[in-house]
Amino acid sequence: MKNLRRIQDLECQRTKTTCDLEKTLEVIINDYIQKHDAVTKSEKVLHKLSLRTVNSNANSRANTKADDNDKDNNSSQTQIQKTKIAENSSKTNNNHEASHPKINQRVAISSEIKHQVNQRDQGQCCFRNSQGTRCINRRWLDVHHRKPIAKGGDNSLENLVTLCKAHHRLQHEFAPGSVSG
Repeated sequence: MKNLRRIQDLECQRTKTTCDLEKTLEVIINDYIQKHDAVTKSEKVLHKLSLRTVNSNANSRANTKADDNDKDNNSSQTQIQKTKIAENSSKTNNNHEASHPKINQRVAISSEIKHQVNQRDQGQCCFRNSQGTRCINRRWLDVHHRKPIAKGGDNSLENLVTLCKAHHRLQHEFAPGSVSG
């Protein structure tokens, strides 16, 4: 109770207004959700990634214009740029191969893909029973491969689905059931 009063005092100080316990609890709950809810985290991460993409595209266009100007003045610098691009391209191809391993080779699911799965499934089990009702469980969730790695599956967004522990176990113990998402 002492900590709750302390947070109430801090919130009153921050907002420069009177703050009752209900408002204080609301602030605490919102902060907790921002820090710990997988869906909220994935929204923030995906938003940051989209901003990076926009910024890198703008930088790329600016670099292209600068390269065009340099081309007239100094063709050797342009050749160096082309060599660097070729090197980066070959590195990208190697990274692509690393992200798509050979069959039966397990690779950790990237955090970007996990965020996309959380965003799509909204942090809820995607198992549907025979009546088509979706499981409401939002606790003890796993990311399940629809097509197992051992059978040629991969870590793509389309091959991954969120399941609670019980339905995940059910999927592995019995014939694959109805998993949508």
